[in-house]
Amino acid sequence: MTTKKSNKESDKIEKFVLKPKKPTSAWIYFNTATVAKLKIEKKLDQKEAFAKSAEIWKTLSDEDKKPH
Repeated sequence: MTTKKSNKESDKIEKFVLKPKKPTSAWIYFNTATVAKLKIEKKLDQKEAFAKSAEIWKTLSDEDKKPH
């Protein structure tokens, strides 16, 4: 019985290790650039810059989001 359990565990480990990562979303690219810019230009801390970036993203149209 222990061999079956170890096989199941090794299968789970293999699936986890070999599973491809999801592609990076447009939001991540936008947020990375915008947060850095806001921290420098407006002297915001990380939390405030992230919140402001989210507000900006929500107001963008689909056309404005396409470059990201």
